[in-house]
Amino acid sequence: MTDPPLSPAVAWLEEVYAAAVAANAEDPLRDDRDHAQAHRLAEAARADTTGRIYHPTKNGDDQ
Repeated sequence: MTDPPLSPAVAWLEEVYAAAVAANAEDPLRDDRDHAQAHRLAEAARADTTGRIYHPTKNGDDQ
C-alpha cells in the first residue's frame, strides 16, 4: 500500500525547508536551536491544560 501524494503546500514546505537547511549547513547554532525546540515540545506535552492558574499566597497555599 502506498502513501497518498503530498498536498502542494506540504511538498513546497519540504522543498523550502531542505533548501534552507542546505543554505545554512554551517550554522553553529543549529544544534542549540534543535535542542531548544525539542525541550519546548517535551515541556508542552506535560503542560497543565486544565485552565487553572497557579497563584501562590504568602503561606504557600494555592488560590
